Formats: sequence, C-alpha cells, structure tokens
Amino acid sequence: LPLAFYSQGNRLNGWDNYLNNIYLSKTRTDTKEKPLCHKNKFVLATNVRIFSYNKELYKNELKNAIKNKYNEKDIIEEKFYEWKIDNWNETMRNNQQQNSPEFTVANNKWNISLYLNGKSEKDNDFLSIYLNNLNTNNNHNIFAYFVIAIRNPNNYSFFIGKCEKCLQCFNKNNRERGYLRYIKKSDIDNLVENNRTVVSVYLRILKNKNLAGEIMLNKNVVKEDFMEWKIENWNMFKTDPYNFIGSICDHKCNR
Repeated sequence: LPLAFYSQGNRLNGWDNYLNNIYLSKTRTDTKEKPLCHKNKFVLATNVRIFSYNKELYKNELKNAIKNKYNEKDIIEEKFYEWKIDNWNETMRNNQQQNSPEFTVANNKWNISLYLNGKSEKDNDFLSIYLNNLNTNNNHNIFAYFVIAIRNPNNYSFFIGKCEKCLQCFNKNNRERGYLRYIKKSDIDNLVENNRTVVSVYLRILKNKNLAGEIMLNKNVVKEDFMEWKIENWNMFKTDPYNFIGSICDHKCNR
C-alpha cells in the first residue's frame, strides 16, 4: 500500500472506489464467500502505523508547496536553507529587525529579515518575514518562487509555512518579498521550544530567458482599465434582455 501523508493542507486519505456494495449484501457466486453484511451489521477495521516526520519529508513538503508551470530545465537552482535562532526570548525583547546570515542561491546572495513587532506600527501584533536579495549592484531581474516556514526546533511536524502563488521578481528596485502579517505573535508558542526556533526557506530560481515571452507581453500592454456594471433592477433583468453600453480604454463596448 502507498504511504499516506497528512498535513495542514491534506487532512484526508482513502479510496473513492474502495468496495462494490454488492459484496456487502450478496454472496459471491464465483468464490462462495459470504456477504460482509450480516443482520444489517458489518465491522469496519483500520490499522494505523505512524512514521517519524524527518527533515527530508519536511523539506519535500516545502518544495511541493511551490506550484508552477515550468519544467526542470527552466530552473537555474533551487535550495533549502535554515536559520536557527537560539535566543528567542532575547530576540523578542530586542524588538528590532533581525537578519539571518547570508546564503547563496544561483550565484546571488540572500538573507531573511524578521520583524518581531511587525514591519509597521499597525501590525505590531504580528511577525513580519521577508526574503531579501543582497546583490546591491544587480541590474537584472531575478525570477523566483519561494516558501518561508517557521518550525519547532525539535519536531519537523510542528511548523507554519507560506508560499506565494505568483512568480516573484527581484531587482534593484524590488529587493524584498515576503509577508507583512506572517503569524500572530500569540500563535507562535508551539514553534518555540527551549528558547529556540528555526526559520526555513525553500528558494527556486528560474532562467530569465524562458520568461522573455511573459516580459514582452507585459511590455506590449498599452493601457488597462477597470469597469463595473451595477445592476439595480435584477428582477426585471432576468426577464427582459438588457445591454449596458460604456467605455473602457477609450473604446466603447457593451455587455
């Protein structure tokens, strides 16, 4: 049998077509087996074996959280990095931005910034986390997917992770990407043990040339606009055809 994997986003495992209901009520003529249901009763049994959730499973879960349409040949490099924080209480009392050591992916330098009271005053009940590109003289675009997670230092199964669904672009004008309200400070207790916690990043860098079509498509956009049609006579609208005539991007249109 295949190994079933449970996580925050995958709480259910099983079989859609487990058993034909004919076996519950009728005797099988080919094997003369008795029906499973007797006097309107039957027994459903299960055996559960739990395996340890190790670093490799944790790393693969972060990796699999990245859903993109690109092939392996489009990837320059992908890497898993962990920042171990051994003095969490002192870090919290400091109330200032904390930065991880530098690490390198695809010949670019990166680090993680942790804002313990949020990056803005109105978000001081949250932790803010950002991934930073440190190539200060970088004049080109770096396209990436990434996952940021915080985990318990002694149990890989206790973690919270977030992943951007859209492709992220880093350059000299946009050096950081992350989450202003990553987690409430009151919800982080299970992720800290013996004054320690771990921040993880899985970072995937894509080749720029394979994104040239998307870049050119965006460059060729001359103008974009937004229009809303407020329908205030819905009952009449359902019975009588009605067209709305308006203007968008300096062009007349109707619906």
